[in-house]
Amino acid sequence: MKGKGLEISGTFARRAGVIQMEMTLTNKAMSVMTDFAIQFNRNRSKCSKMAACFSSHPNVIPSLQVAVKNNIDVFYFSCQYPISMLFVEDGKMGEYFFAKSLCLVALLTSANKEASLKD
Repeated sequence: MKGKGLEISGTFARRAGVIQMEMTLTNKAMSVMTDFAIQFNRNRSKCSKMAACFSSHPNVIPSLQVAVKNNIDVFYFSCQYPISMLFVEDGKMGEYFFAKSLCLVALLTSANKEASLKD
C-alpha cells in the first residue's frame, strides 16, 4: 500500500502457534513521519482475533482491516491472510478452531433450514 509517501508491505507468519503480521513501513516522502499508531479492526466475520475468523462459508474471504496513523494522516487498508494461518504447524486444525468451525457450520445449516421452511 502506498499513500502520501508511506509505503507499507508485509506478510503473515505463524510461529510456535502464534499468528503474526510482519510489516515494513517505508517513508518515501520528503518530510519526517512520527507518532505512529496501528489498529486492527474487526473484519467481515465480526471477529476481533484474526485466528477466530475462520469460516467454511464460501463467500467469506479471510481478511483483516488495518489502520495506520501518523503525524500526516490515517491510512486504511484491508489485507487477505492465507487460510493456512489458522492451522497448527503440523497442518492440522487446532482443537479450539475445530470446535468454533463446527459451531459456525451448525449455525449456517440451521439458518439455511429456517430460510427453506419460510419459502
